[in-house]
Parts: sequence; C-alpha cells; structure tokens
Amino acid sequence: MAAAAPTAPFRQSPLRYLGLIRIAILHWLAWRMSSLMKLIDFPVVIGVYTYLFRALYASLPPGQQLVGGLPLDDTLTYIALVWIIESLINNRLDQDMGHEVRDGRIATLLSRPVDPQAYYFFQTLGHVLWRMLMISLPIVIIASTLFRLHWPPTPEAAIAFVVALAGAMGLMFLLNFMSGLMAFFFEWNYGLGFFKEASLRGLGGLLIPLTIFPEAIREWLLRLPFAQIYFVPVQIWLGRISGEALWERLAWQWGWVLVLLLFSRVLLDQAQRKVTLVGG
Repeated sequence: MAAAAPTAPFRQSPLRYLGLIRIAILHWLAWRMSSLMKLIDFPVVIGVYTYLFRALYASLPPGQQLVGGLPLDDTLTYIALVWIIESLINNRLDQDMGHEVRDGRIATLLSRPVDPQAYYFFQTLGHVLWRMLMISLPIVIIASTLFRLHWPPTPEAAIAFVVALAGAMGLMFLLNFMSGLMAFFFEWNYGLGFFKEASLRGLGGLLIPLTIFPEAIREWLLRLPFAQIYFVPVQIWLGRISGEALWERLAWQWGWVLVLLLFSRVLLDQAQRKVTLVGG
C-alpha cells in the first residue's frame, strides 16, 4: 500500500491534451458495438415514453389539453430532446476512475506531468464528439421523422440552447469527476454513483418534465445543478425561457459550472494527498 504524491498544478498548454480526444475516439472505434446498441436503445426509450404520454393526453377530460402546462407537441419534443442530450453527454467517468483507483492504475496517471482533471476532461470531450457523430445526430434524424421533434422557434433560442448544452456538458463532467474522486477516499464509489444517477434522472427532468411538479417544488429544483443539465436546455429549445429570464437562467447554470469547478479543484487536491493505492 503506497501513498501518491500530489501532482503539479495545471500550467501546461491545453494543446498538449488534444491527443486524448483522438485516443478517446479510437477507444469507441474499438468498442463500436456499444455505439450500435446505444443507437438502438435510445430510440426505443424515446418511443416508449412517446406512446406513454400520447395515452396520457388521450385520457384527459374534454377541453383539457395541457399536462404540466405543456401541450402534446411540446411534451413529445421534450421527451425526445432530453434523451438526445443524455445520449450525448452522459458517461461512466466516475466508474472508470473508481476502477483505476482500486486496481492501482491511477498511480500511472498521478506520476505523469499532467493535470488529472484536464486529462479526464479532454478524454471525455473525445467521447462526446464520437457520441455526437455516431449516436446523437442519427437519433435527431429518427426523432424528427418518427416522434415529432420540432426545432427552436427563434435563432436566439437556438444559440442559447448551444450555450446551455455546453454548460450541461460541463456540469455532467464535473459531477462525474467529483463522484469519481470519492474513490480516492473510500475506494468504492459505486453507491455514490447510483445516488448521483438517481438525482440526475429524477431531479433533472430526464424521467418526467419538471413542469409536472408543483410550482414551489419546481422553483426549488431549478436552484440545483441537476435541472441545469436536462430541463433548462430543453425549455430554452422550446422557447419557454426567453428575454431577460433566458440570460438569467444561463448565468445561473454557468455559475454552477464555476462553483463546481472550484470545488472540484479543492477536492482533487485533498484526494491526491489522502489517496492510498491498492494493487497495481
């Protein structure tokens, strides 16, 4: 059992990490059957949710056309888009980090003159680029054809959605990275990973639109980082957040990115000081 010394602060040029994007893409090329399965899996999930909500709207009393303040078309777009976002940005970084700590492989990374967070970020960025080309874009075409996915109402909404999607990716990476760092302290971070996934899916609006919740609960949920990953970008896409409220919501989202980034740096420093490596 050996302790790992803290690595040097991140002072290198980001350009030296670009090779990690290529390595991540090559990794997915080696495991392309996984991409094929996801390309089948996500449309099935979208289809199940689509027909479930169609049945819900069909059962409404005469004269009632909204569920949670959303008409059927907006709800179907919401369902398709949250799962498209999920197909793009979700990853198993925390589980991978947990495995690397438990089998001792993390020692190799900590002994290199690289910043661990930058290393994992650019690796994740490569995964995102691969998923965008091979999984998310085909699902967008399928959803547009079969599930009535409609487009943002204005160019401003489209641009704001791209900004919000970048923020969602940053939040997802930071939450997974901090969940992975827990393996440095406890060696087994699976329980926390499951809790994180449940929080993301339930409180972030992936499983059901947050508009279904009572307003008081929804306002509380909107203060958490989870809703900034799924619910907020989709609401921007639908044009339901606009004007001054739009930029306030983006500021809140990117404020969470900054807070979690600062907290993750502190947590990384503490993790490197306390980590013990077993195996290797």
